Amino acid sequence: MFLDWSGNRRAFTRSLSGTSLNWACLVVASLALAPVAGSFAQTPSTKTVEVKESSVSGGTLRGTTKLVTATSAGAASIPYTDSDGQTRSLDLKKGDKLVGLEIKGGNIVAATAAGGQLTSSVSLTLDANTGTVAAQTLTGTTLKGARLGDAVVSTTGQQKFKVNDSDITGTFTSEVAIQVTDANLENVTVDAPVVPQSLVVAKEAVPGATEAANITTVGDYFKFRVNVEHFTPSDTGRSGEVTAPRGSCFRVSQEFDRKDPTDPFKTQRMARGSFATGWAGFPWGCLDDKDIPFDAALSYDVPRSLILEERDRNRFGWTYGALVAPFKYYTKLREFSAGASVGPYLGYRVHDRQGSNSVVAVSIGLATATIKTDNADGTTSSSNTTGVTGALAYLLEIKGTFNMGVIAGADYFSKSQNVPTSAKLWLGLSFGYKLD
Repeated sequence: MFLDWSGNRRAFTRSLSGTSLNWACLVVASLALAPVAGSFAQTPSTKTVEVKESSVSGGTLRGTTKLVTATSAGAASIPYTDSDGQTRSLDLKKGDKLVGLEIKGGNIVAATAAGGQLTSSVSLTLDANTGTVAAQTLTGTTLKGARLGDAVVSTTGQQKFKVNDSDITGTFTSEVAIQVTDANLENVTVDAPVVPQSLVVAKEAVPGATEAANITTVGDYFKFRVNVEHFTPSDTGRSGEVTAPRGSCFRVSQEFDRKDPTDPFKTQRMARGSFATGWAGFPWGCLDDKDIPFDAALSYDVPRSLILEERDRNRFGWTYGALVAPFKYYTKLREFSAGASVGPYLGYRVHDRQGSNSVVAVSIGLATATIKTDNADGTTSSSNTTGVTGALAYLLEIKGTFNMGVIAGADYFSKSQNVPTSAKLWLGLSFGYKLD
Protein backbone atom coordinates (compact mmCIF):
# COMPACT_ATOMS: atom_id res chain seq x y z
CA MET A 1 0.00 0.00 0.00
CA PHE A 2 1.16 3.48 -0.64
CA LEU A 3 0.45 6.86 0.77
CA ASP A 4 -1.06 9.65 -1.27
CA TRP A 5 0.78 12.57 0.35
CA SER A 6 -1.51 15.27 -1.06
CA GLY A 7 -3.39 17.07 1.68
CA ASN A 8 -6.62 17.47 -0.21
CA ARG A 9 -7.76 13.84 -0.09
CA ARG A 10 -9.39 11.99 2.72
CA ALA A 11 -8.35 8.46 3.41
CA PHE A 12 -8.38 5.97 6.22
CA THR A 13 -5.99 3.28 7.33
CA ARG A 14 -7.63 0.09 8.48
CA SER A 15 -5.51 -2.25 10.58
CA LEU A 16 -5.81 -6.01 10.75
CA SER A 17 -4.56 -8.25 13.53
CA GLY A 18 -3.58 -11.88 13.45
CA THR A 19 -0.56 -14.08 12.95
CA SER A 20 0.53 -17.19 11.06
CA LEU A 21 -1.26 -16.18 7.86
CA ASN A 22 0.14 -17.51 4.63
CA TRP A 23 1.07 -15.63 1.45
CA ALA A 24 -2.35 -16.18 -0.08
CA CYS A 25 -3.89 -14.37 2.88
CA LEU A 26 -1.49 -11.50 2.31
CA VAL A 27 -2.59 -11.12 -1.29
CA VAL A 28 -6.29 -11.37 -0.41
CA ALA A 29 -5.95 -8.86 2.42
CA SER A 30 -4.06 -6.47 0.18
CA LEU A 31 -6.70 -6.71 -2.51
CA ALA A 32 -9.52 -6.21 -0.05
CA LEU A 33 -7.94 -3.34 1.83
CA ALA A 34 -6.21 -1.44 -0.98
CA PRO A 35 -9.21 0.83 -1.54
CA VAL A 36 -8.81 2.28 1.95
CA ALA A 37 -5.08 2.91 2.05
CA GLY A 38 -4.29 6.50 2.78
CA SER A 39 -2.65 9.27 4.70
CA PHE A 40 -2.06 9.92 8.36
CA ALA A 41 -1.73 13.66 7.67
CA GLN A 42 -4.50 16.05 8.65
CA THR A 43 -6.57 17.48 5.83
CA PRO A 44 -5.91 21.24 5.68
CA SER A 45 -8.74 23.74 5.82
CA THR A 46 -7.88 25.15 2.40
CA LYS A 47 -6.40 23.84 -0.81
CA THR A 48 -4.88 25.38 -3.92
CA VAL A 49 -5.20 24.16 -7.51
CA GLU A 50 -3.51 25.32 -10.69
CA VAL A 51 -5.97 26.70 -13.24
CA LYS A 52 -5.43 25.91 -16.89
CA GLU A 53 -8.66 27.36 -18.22
CA SER A 54 -12.05 27.72 -16.55
CA SER A 55 -15.23 29.73 -16.73
CA VAL A 56 -15.83 32.32 -13.99
CA SER A 57 -19.40 33.48 -13.37
CA GLY A 58 -18.95 35.69 -10.32
CA GLY A 59 -16.42 37.39 -8.07
CA THR A 60 -14.89 40.83 -7.57
CA LEU A 61 -11.67 42.21 -9.04
CA ARG A 62 -9.21 43.23 -6.36
CA GLY A 63 -7.51 46.63 -6.49
CA THR A 64 -6.67 48.54 -9.66
CA THR A 65 -6.36 46.72 -12.98
CA LYS A 66 -5.85 47.75 -16.57
CA LEU A 67 -8.21 46.86 -19.39
CA VAL A 68 -5.91 45.49 -22.09
CA THR A 69 -8.88 45.71 -24.41
CA ALA A 70 -12.62 46.10 -23.75
CA THR A 71 -15.88 47.34 -25.21
CA SER A 72 -18.14 49.80 -23.42
CA ALA A 73 -21.49 48.18 -22.59
CA GLY A 74 -23.32 51.42 -21.86
CA ALA A 75 -23.17 55.20 -21.78
CA ALA A 76 -21.18 57.12 -19.16
CA SER A 77 -19.92 60.68 -18.73
CA ILE A 78 -16.64 60.87 -16.82
CA PRO A 79 -14.96 64.19 -15.89
CA TYR A 80 -11.17 64.38 -16.17
CA THR A 81 -8.35 66.91 -16.32
CA ASP A 82 -6.21 66.74 -19.45
CA SER A 83 -2.44 67.16 -19.63
CA ASP A 84 -2.89 70.95 -20.05
CA GLY A 85 -4.96 71.23 -16.87
CA GLN A 86 -8.23 71.75 -18.74
CA THR A 87 -11.40 70.12 -17.39
CA ARG A 88 -13.01 67.81 -19.91
CA SER A 89 -15.55 65.02 -20.07
CA LEU A 90 -15.09 61.53 -21.46
CA ASP A 91 -18.44 60.59 -22.96
CA LEU A 92 -18.58 56.88 -23.52
CA LYS A 93 -21.20 55.23 -25.70
CA LYS A 94 -22.18 51.61 -26.01
CA GLY A 95 -19.79 49.87 -28.40
CA ASP A 96 -16.80 52.20 -27.83
CA LYS A 97 -13.48 50.34 -27.94
CA LEU A 98 -11.21 50.85 -24.92
CA VAL A 99 -7.50 50.07 -24.68
CA GLY A 100 -5.35 50.57 -21.57
CA LEU A 101 -8.00 52.16 -19.32
CA GLU A 102 -7.34 51.58 -15.60
CA ILE A 103 -10.31 50.60 -13.44
CA LYS A 104 -10.85 49.81 -9.77
CA GLY A 105 -12.91 46.88 -8.58
CA GLY A 106 -15.67 45.49 -10.73
CA ASN A 107 -18.01 42.53 -10.45
CA ILE A 108 -17.50 39.65 -12.87
CA VAL A 109 -20.69 38.64 -14.65
CA ALA A 110 -18.96 36.12 -16.91
CA ALA A 111 -15.39 35.48 -18.05
CA THR A 112 -12.86 32.83 -18.99
CA ALA A 113 -9.86 32.54 -16.65
CA ALA A 114 -6.55 31.22 -18.01
CA GLY A 115 -3.72 30.36 -15.64
CA GLY A 116 -3.26 31.34 -12.02
CA GLN A 117 -3.95 29.63 -8.71
CA LEU A 118 -7.33 29.05 -7.14
CA THR A 119 -7.56 28.83 -3.35
CA SER A 120 -10.70 27.32 -1.89
CA SER A 121 -12.11 25.88 1.30
CA VAL A 122 -12.42 22.12 1.59
CA SER A 123 -16.07 22.68 2.49
CA LEU A 124 -17.96 24.46 -0.26
CA THR A 125 -21.64 25.11 -0.82
CA LEU A 126 -22.81 23.87 -4.19
CA ASP A 127 -25.33 25.83 -6.23
CA ALA A 128 -27.43 22.93 -7.49
CA ASN A 129 -28.94 25.00 -10.29
CA THR A 130 -25.62 26.04 -11.86
CA GLY A 131 -23.18 23.40 -10.59
CA THR A 132 -20.85 26.12 -9.29
CA VAL A 133 -19.13 26.98 -6.02
CA ALA A 134 -17.68 30.20 -4.63
CA ALA A 135 -13.96 29.79 -3.88
CA GLN A 136 -11.77 32.16 -1.85
CA THR A 137 -9.34 33.76 -4.33
CA LEU A 138 -8.06 33.37 -7.86
CA THR A 139 -4.61 34.96 -8.18
CA GLY A 140 -2.30 35.70 -11.10
CA THR A 141 -4.86 34.88 -13.74
CA THR A 142 -5.76 36.29 -17.14
CA LEU A 143 -9.40 37.04 -17.86
CA LYS A 144 -10.72 36.83 -21.41
CA GLY A 145 -14.04 37.96 -22.85
CA ALA A 146 -15.12 39.28 -19.46
CA ARG A 147 -18.38 41.10 -18.73
CA LEU A 148 -17.82 43.47 -15.82
CA GLY A 149 -20.30 45.52 -13.85
CA ASP A 150 -19.85 48.29 -11.29
CA ALA A 151 -16.18 48.95 -12.07
CA VAL A 152 -15.11 52.56 -11.54
CA VAL A 153 -12.41 54.45 -13.38
CA SER A 154 -9.23 54.88 -11.37
CA THR A 155 -8.58 58.40 -10.08
CA THR A 156 -5.04 57.58 -8.93
CA GLY A 157 -2.59 59.39 -11.17
CA GLN A 158 -2.57 60.27 -14.82
CA GLN A 159 -3.77 57.73 -17.33
CA LYS A 160 -2.90 57.17 -20.97
CA PHE A 161 -5.42 55.11 -22.88
CA LYS A 162 -7.32 54.88 -26.14
CA VAL A 163 -10.99 55.19 -27.05
CA ASN A 164 -11.80 54.06 -30.60
CA ASP A 165 -8.07 54.36 -31.50
CA SER A 166 -7.90 57.98 -30.25
CA ASP A 167 -5.19 58.67 -27.65
CA ILE A 168 -6.34 60.30 -24.42
CA THR A 169 -4.16 61.50 -21.54
CA GLY A 170 -5.68 62.78 -18.32
CA THR A 171 -6.53 62.35 -14.66
CA PHE A 172 -10.09 61.37 -13.72
CA THR A 173 -11.58 63.53 -11.01
CA SER A 174 -14.52 61.32 -10.09
CA GLU A 175 -14.93 57.55 -9.64
CA VAL A 176 -17.68 57.02 -12.19
CA ALA A 177 -18.97 53.48 -12.67
CA ILE A 178 -18.75 51.91 -16.11
CA GLN A 179 -20.00 48.66 -17.64
CA VAL A 180 -17.76 46.79 -20.08
CA THR A 181 -17.94 43.62 -22.09
CA ASP A 182 -15.45 41.50 -24.04
CA ALA A 183 -12.75 42.72 -21.63
CA ASN A 184 -9.28 41.21 -21.44
CA LEU A 185 -7.17 41.69 -18.30
CA GLU A 186 -3.80 40.27 -17.27
CA ASN A 187 -2.34 39.21 -13.92
CA VAL A 188 -5.42 39.99 -11.85
CA THR A 189 -6.73 38.74 -8.52
CA VAL A 190 -10.39 37.82 -8.11
CA ASP A 191 -11.99 37.59 -4.68
CA ALA A 192 -14.78 35.05 -4.14
CA PRO A 193 -14.67 33.72 -7.73
CA VAL A 194 -17.60 31.54 -8.73
CA VAL A 195 -16.26 28.54 -10.65
CA PRO A 196 -17.46 25.08 -11.76
CA GLN A 197 -17.55 22.59 -8.88
CA SER A 198 -15.37 20.17 -10.86
CA LEU A 199 -12.47 22.61 -10.73
CA VAL A 200 -12.09 22.50 -6.96
CA VAL A 201 -13.94 19.42 -5.75
CA ALA A 202 -12.22 16.23 -6.86
CA LYS A 203 -13.53 12.74 -6.34
CA GLU A 204 -11.94 10.76 -3.54
CA ALA A 205 -8.73 9.14 -4.76
CA VAL A 206 -7.65 5.71 -3.66
CA PRO A 207 -4.14 5.13 -4.97
CA GLY A 208 -2.03 2.04 -4.61
CA ALA A 209 1.14 3.88 -5.62
CA THR A 210 1.62 7.58 -6.25
CA GLU A 211 4.39 10.11 -6.51
CA ALA A 212 4.46 13.59 -5.04
CA ALA A 213 2.32 16.17 -6.83
CA ASN A 214 3.72 18.45 -9.53
CA ILE A 215 6.94 16.54 -10.16
CA THR A 216 9.12 18.64 -12.44
CA THR A 217 10.61 17.28 -15.66
CA VAL A 218 13.98 18.98 -14.92
CA GLY A 219 16.73 16.38 -15.12
CA ASP A 220 14.56 13.86 -17.00
CA TYR A 221 15.41 12.25 -20.33
CA PHE A 222 12.79 11.85 -23.05
CA LYS A 223 13.47 9.31 -25.78
CA PHE A 224 11.06 9.96 -28.63
CA ARG A 225 9.29 7.11 -30.42
CA VAL A 226 7.95 9.46 -33.12
CA ASN A 227 9.14 12.66 -34.75
CA VAL A 228 8.48 15.64 -32.43
CA GLU A 229 8.10 19.11 -33.95
CA HIS A 230 8.15 22.67 -32.55
CA PHE A 231 11.65 22.76 -31.06
CA THR A 232 13.10 26.28 -31.26
CA PRO A 233 16.64 27.44 -30.35
CA SER A 234 16.82 28.96 -26.85
CA ASP A 235 19.01 31.71 -28.25
CA THR A 236 16.56 34.38 -29.40
CA GLY A 237 19.07 35.43 -32.04
CA ARG A 238 18.40 32.21 -33.92
CA SER A 239 15.08 31.64 -35.66
CA GLY A 240 13.18 28.71 -37.09
CA GLU A 241 11.75 25.47 -35.76
CA VAL A 242 13.31 22.02 -35.94
CA THR A 243 11.81 18.55 -35.60
CA ALA A 244 13.41 16.00 -33.28
CA PRO A 245 13.65 12.68 -35.14
CA ARG A 246 12.38 9.40 -33.78
CA GLY A 247 14.99 7.81 -31.51
CA SER A 248 16.52 11.09 -30.39
CA CYS A 249 16.86 11.89 -26.68
CA PHE A 250 16.15 15.24 -25.04
CA ARG A 251 17.27 16.11 -21.49
CA VAL A 252 15.30 18.88 -19.74
CA SER A 253 17.38 21.42 -17.81
CA GLN A 254 14.76 24.09 -17.07
CA GLU A 255 11.03 24.83 -17.07
CA PHE A 256 9.56 28.32 -17.59
CA ASP A 257 6.43 30.12 -18.73
CA ARG A 258 6.06 32.24 -21.86
CA LYS A 259 3.24 33.97 -23.69
CA ASP A 260 1.25 31.54 -25.79
CA PRO A 261 1.95 32.54 -29.41
CA THR A 262 -1.57 31.47 -30.40
CA ASP A 263 -3.31 33.45 -27.64
CA PRO A 264 -1.67 36.53 -26.02
CA PHE A 265 -3.93 36.14 -22.98
CA LYS A 266 -2.57 32.70 -22.10
CA THR A 267 0.77 31.44 -20.85
CA GLN A 268 2.45 28.29 -22.05
CA ARG A 269 4.71 26.06 -19.94
CA MET A 270 7.97 25.38 -21.75
CA ALA A 271 10.80 22.87 -21.33
CA ARG A 272 14.37 23.90 -22.12
CA GLY A 273 17.20 21.46 -22.63
CA SER A 274 19.64 19.79 -24.97
CA PHE A 275 19.85 16.63 -27.04
CA ALA A 276 21.82 13.72 -25.57
CA THR A 277 23.52 11.67 -28.25
CA GLY A 278 24.99 8.17 -28.37
CA TRP A 279 25.16 6.27 -25.07
CA ALA A 280 23.98 8.57 -22.27
CA GLY A 281 23.17 6.20 -19.42
CA PHE A 282 19.40 5.94 -19.23
CA PRO A 283 18.08 5.83 -21.88
CA TRP A 284 20.50 3.74 -23.89
CA GLY A 285 20.64 3.95 -27.64
CA CYS A 286 20.10 7.65 -28.37
CA LEU A 287 20.73 8.81 -31.93
CA ASP A 288 24.25 9.98 -32.74
CA ASP A 289 25.04 13.56 -33.74
CA LYS A 290 25.28 12.55 -37.39
CA ASP A 291 21.71 11.24 -37.34
CA ILE A 292 20.20 14.49 -36.01
CA PRO A 293 19.49 16.90 -38.90
CA PHE A 294 20.28 20.09 -36.91
CA ASP A 295 22.88 21.40 -34.47
CA ALA A 296 22.52 19.13 -31.41
CA ALA A 297 25.04 21.23 -29.48
CA LEU A 298 22.55 24.07 -29.03
CA SER A 299 19.93 24.49 -26.31
CA TYR A 300 16.31 24.17 -27.45
CA ASP A 301 12.85 25.07 -26.11
CA VAL A 302 9.69 23.04 -26.64
CA PRO A 303 6.15 23.14 -25.17
CA ARG A 304 6.24 20.94 -22.06
CA SER A 305 2.87 19.33 -22.78
CA LEU A 306 4.10 18.27 -26.22
CA ILE A 307 6.85 15.99 -24.90
CA LEU A 308 5.11 15.03 -21.66
CA GLU A 309 1.62 14.18 -22.90
CA GLU A 310 1.02 14.65 -26.62
CA ARG A 311 3.79 12.67 -28.35
CA ASP A 312 4.74 9.02 -27.88
CA ARG A 313 7.92 8.80 -25.81
CA ASN A 314 9.76 7.04 -23.01
CA ARG A 315 10.65 9.11 -19.95
CA PHE A 316 13.50 8.36 -17.58
CA GLY A 317 14.49 10.22 -14.43
CA TRP A 318 14.31 10.54 -10.67
CA THR A 319 11.06 10.85 -8.78
CA TYR A 320 9.93 10.79 -5.16
CA GLY A 321 6.89 10.41 -2.97
CA ALA A 322 5.75 8.71 0.20
CA LEU A 323 5.41 5.01 0.91
CA VAL A 324 3.17 3.10 3.33
CA ALA A 325 3.34 -0.64 3.94
CA PRO A 326 0.72 -1.30 6.63
CA PHE A 327 0.57 -5.08 6.01
CA LYS A 328 3.75 -7.14 5.98
CA TYR A 329 4.56 -10.84 5.68
CA TYR A 330 7.66 -11.95 7.61
CA THR A 331 9.21 -14.74 5.59
CA LYS A 332 11.25 -16.35 8.37
CA LEU A 333 8.55 -16.17 11.03
CA ARG A 334 5.79 -16.94 8.49
CA GLU A 335 3.66 -14.32 10.12
CA PHE A 336 1.44 -11.57 8.84
CA SER A 337 1.65 -8.25 10.68
CA ALA A 338 -0.32 -5.01 10.61
CA GLY A 339 2.52 -2.89 12.00
CA ALA A 340 2.76 0.11 9.69
CA SER A 341 5.92 1.40 8.00
CA VAL A 342 5.85 4.97 6.74
CA GLY A 343 8.52 6.93 4.95
CA PRO A 344 9.52 8.95 1.91
CA TYR A 345 10.87 7.17 -1.12
CA LEU A 346 13.36 8.09 -3.81
CA GLY A 347 12.92 6.27 -7.07
CA TYR A 348 14.02 6.08 -10.68
CA ARG A 349 11.67 5.70 -13.62
CA VAL A 350 12.78 2.58 -15.42
CA HIS A 351 9.79 2.81 -17.74
CA ASP A 352 7.38 5.69 -18.31
CA ARG A 353 5.29 5.71 -21.45
CA GLN A 354 1.75 6.97 -21.88
CA GLY A 355 -0.46 4.26 -20.42
CA SER A 356 1.99 2.72 -17.99
CA ASN A 357 5.00 3.55 -15.87
CA SER A 358 7.17 1.78 -13.34
CA VAL A 359 9.59 2.97 -10.69
CA VAL A 360 12.29 1.24 -8.65
CA ALA A 361 12.51 2.97 -5.29
CA VAL A 362 14.28 2.91 -1.94
CA SER A 363 12.63 4.12 1.26
CA ILE A 364 13.79 4.83 4.81
CA GLY A 365 11.23 5.80 7.38
CA LEU A 366 9.36 4.81 10.53
CA ALA A 367 8.09 1.43 11.66
CA THR A 368 5.66 0.61 14.44
CA ALA A 369 5.17 -2.57 16.45
CA THR A 370 3.12 -3.77 19.38
CA ILE A 371 4.97 -5.18 22.39
CA LYS A 372 3.26 -7.53 24.84
CA THR A 373 4.48 -7.49 28.44
CA ASP A 374 3.74 -10.13 31.11
CA ASN A 375 2.94 -8.39 34.38
CA ALA A 376 3.69 -9.70 37.89
CA ASP A 377 0.00 -10.18 38.61
CA GLY A 378 -0.33 -12.60 35.73
CA THR A 379 -1.96 -10.17 33.31
CA THR A 380 -0.63 -9.11 29.92
CA SER A 381 -0.37 -5.51 28.71
CA SER A 382 0.39 -4.11 25.27
CA SER A 383 2.24 -0.98 24.17
CA ASN A 384 3.32 0.49 20.87
CA THR A 385 6.90 1.24 19.97
CA THR A 386 8.59 2.98 17.03
CA GLY A 387 11.64 1.95 15.06
CA VAL A 388 13.30 2.47 11.69
CA THR A 389 12.46 0.66 8.47
CA GLY A 390 14.29 0.32 5.18
CA ALA A 391 12.66 -0.99 2.03
CA LEU A 392 13.07 -1.54 -1.69
CA ALA A 393 9.99 -1.24 -3.88
CA TYR A 394 8.86 -1.79 -7.44
CA LEU A 395 5.90 0.47 -8.23
CA LEU A 396 3.70 0.06 -11.29
CA GLU A 397 0.87 2.24 -12.57
CA ILE A 398 -1.37 1.36 -15.50
CA LYS A 399 -3.69 3.77 -17.34
CA GLY A 400 -3.22 6.32 -14.58
CA THR A 401 -5.77 4.53 -12.37
CA PHE A 402 -4.63 1.00 -11.48
CA ASN A 403 -1.63 0.67 -9.20
CA MET A 404 0.37 -2.13 -7.70
CA GLY A 405 3.56 -2.40 -5.73
CA VAL A 406 5.95 -5.06 -4.47
CA ILE A 407 7.98 -4.16 -1.40
CA ALA A 408 10.78 -5.92 0.49
CA GLY A 409 12.19 -4.51 3.69
CA ALA A 410 13.23 -4.92 7.29
CA ASP A 411 12.34 -3.08 10.49
CA TYR A 412 14.86 -2.28 13.19
CA PHE A 413 14.01 -1.70 16.86
CA SER A 414 16.10 -1.29 19.99
CA LYS A 415 17.35 -4.63 21.37
CA SER A 416 16.02 -3.69 24.81
CA GLN A 417 12.48 -3.68 23.39
CA ASN A 418 12.71 -7.36 22.38
CA VAL A 419 10.61 -6.94 19.23
CA PRO A 420 10.56 -10.41 17.60
CA THR A 421 10.26 -8.99 14.07
CA SER A 422 13.30 -6.69 14.38
CA ALA A 423 15.80 -7.19 11.51
CA LYS A 424 13.54 -9.82 9.92
CA LEU A 425 12.81 -9.68 6.17
CA TRP A 426 9.24 -8.81 5.28
CA LEU A 427 7.40 -8.65 1.96
CA GLY A 428 4.43 -6.55 1.00
CA LEU A 429 2.15 -6.66 -2.03
CA SER A 430 -0.60 -4.16 -2.74
CA PHE A 431 -3.14 -3.28 -5.38
CA GLY A 432 -5.15 -0.10 -5.61
CA TYR A 433 -6.94 2.32 -7.87
CA LYS A 434 -7.59 6.02 -7.94
CA LEU A 435 -10.42 8.19 -9.25
CA ASP A 436 -9.69 11.54 -10.88
